[in-house]
Amino acid sequence: IPPYDHPDVMAGQGTVALQGFNAFDGTAKSGFVATAQGGMDFGAASVDLSAPVFVADGGAATTLVTTGAMGLHASQGTALARDGLGGSLTLRAADIDDSMNLKAAAGGLALDATQGGIHVAAGTTLDAGGVIRQFFDTAAYAPGGNLALSATGDITIDDGASMRYGGAAEAGDAGSFKAVAGGALTLGGTYDGHAADGYRGGYFTIGTGGALDLDSLAGLVAAS
Repeated sequence: IPPYDHPDVMAGQGTVALQGFNAFDGTAKSGFVATAQGGMDFGAASVDLSAPVFVADGGAATTLVTTGAMGLHASQGTALARDGLGGSLTLRAADIDDSMNLKAAAGGLALDATQGGIHVAAGTTLDAGGVIRQFFDTAAYAPGGNLALSATGDITIDDGASMRYGGAAEAGDAGSFKAVAGGALTLGGTYDGHAADGYRGGYFTIGTGGALDLDSLAGLVAAS
C-alpha cells in the first residue's frame, strides 16, 4: 500500500495471494473494512496493519492468513463505522499481537495463532455484540455474535481490554466467547455476554494447557 494517507482500505470479493515478500505493512487513516467473501493470503510474510479499527461489514466472510507473525496496531484517527450486520473476520497467523479494535456487529471475530500465542492489549475492544436497528416505528434486534480465540501457545488478554458478545440492551440473545490455548490462558479485561430479561445469556467456553484460578474465573463469568 503506497505510503500516503488512506481514509480506509476495503477487502472485497475473492482471495489475493502475496508471494516473494518477507513483510507487508498497511496503514489506513480511518480503518480497514472486510466487505465480501474472500480475503488475502500473505504467504510467509510478517504482516503489520495500523488503523483505528478493522470492521467486518454485513455479508463479509473475510480471512487474512500468513504463516508469519501478524501485528494489528491501533493508530490515531476517526474510526470509520458501518451499518452492516452478521459479517465475519478471521485472522490466522503464526502468532498475533492485537492492539487494534475489531468489530463485527452481530457477527463473528476469530483469531487463530497456529504456531504461537495471541496477545490482546489493554484498551483494545473485540466487539461482536448484538444491535438494535430502527425501521420507521419498528425496532429490530440482531443477537450477539461469536468471539473465538485459538492458539497453540499462550493467550493473554490484558486488563483494560474488552470482549463484547452480548445481546442488544433492550432485546436479543447473547452470543459466545471461546478461548482455547495450548499454553497458558490469562483472561484480563472485561467480558460482556449480557442479555435482556427473557433472552438467553452468552456462552463462555475456555480451554488451556496451563493452570487456572477457578475462583477468579467464576467471578469473571458471573460479571459477564
